[in-house]
Amino acid sequence: MQKQNTTNTKDKNKSFRFSAINRETTSNIIPDIEVESTNSGFIYWGEDNSYPNYIHHLYETATPLRSCIASLVDYVCGDSVDSEIDGMEKKVRCIATQYALYGCFAINVLRNRFGEVCDIIPIDVRCLRSNKSNTEFFYSENFKEIRKWQRYKCLKYPVYDPDRKEIASSIYFYKNTLFRTYGEPIYKSALLSAECQSAINEYNINSLNNGITSNVIINFNNGIPDEQQQSEIEDMVYEKFSSFRNACRPMINFADDADHSLTVERIDVDDFVERYGALAKRSADEIYSAFRMSPMLAGITIDNNGFAEQDFEGAYRLFNKTVVQPLQKDIVNGINNLLGDNAVSITPFNIKWEDTADDNNQNVNEIN
Repeated sequence: MQKQNTTNTKDKNKSFRFSAINRETTSNIIPDIEVESTNSGFIYWGEDNSYPNYIHHLYETATPLRSCIASLVDYVCGDSVDSEIDGMEKKVRCIATQYALYGCFAINVLRNRFGEVCDIIPIDVRCLRSNKSNTEFFYSENFKEIRKWQRYKCLKYPVYDPDRKEIASSIYFYKNTLFRTYGEPIYKSALLSAECQSAINEYNINSLNNGITSNVIINFNNGIPDEQQQSEIEDMVYEKFSSFRNACRPMINFADDADHSLTVERIDVDDFVERYGALAKRSADEIYSAFRMSPMLAGITIDNNGFAEQDFEGAYRLFNKTVVQPLQKDIVNGINNLLGDNAVSITPFNIKWEDTADDNNQNVNEIN
């Protein structure tokens, strides 16, 4: 995208033109509004019904956010997921990831012809919508393509009811709030920081790909070409000198004399590198804070001092008590409500301290 600025002086033959390539200032932030639609039957989750997709995009592009989610899931799953049912550990890990990422999780509950629960299948909540009371659910792998009058294109499921054994397939849905139709990410207050981290990663790759950055002005001092010629020159410069593959490539200039020679000026960007680094650190710290997680628990050293065992122990105890155990309880209780008592349990990480507290290594089973 180009922006032109042409100024005429007393001499109409004199003009100047600035160009910025791919200049973009738009934001991708999507509010988590819930909109009721009488025609579709389900509640829209976010603007354009795409909020969970937006969250997943941040998960894929904001490194500290992905690190927090992955670490939290590891702590929730502990040393082992114990069950006699094949594949349960993978299912618990999938459910834990959904719960940590979206603040809710969904399970497709299957019954056999005798009305017994025979299998549970975790569902990607990006593909699920619900009515306001969470009694009906709609499944689609692409909600953006489904318009209000096309709800017949969704697969419709009733909510799981332990007493309705005749229903072969239903949805067990759990959310971390009573005041919304869908869940609420525990890191919601840090979404702007996740956006910042995502933008930083994009800036880094753009810097590599562009090579010549916006803090450089290249002056052609041999007259002012017409607009078509200017565009051709711009394309030539960026083709030859942009991208990391062209880094340190020499620039060759042909001119009749020094007065008409090409000149390159560097714009002073003050302490941009320092401010850029501080912004990256501050936004990462905001994400860790939203999770109530010390960066140490995600494997990040603090101030290059490594890990102090005492600090790590205190951070782990607090995080385990306030964040990990509540998620473990919700997941284990949910699965055991479907499959029966003691169908699944979680053995927490076996971290030995000199004065080990029981609540850090207590087996998570059925919790009322």
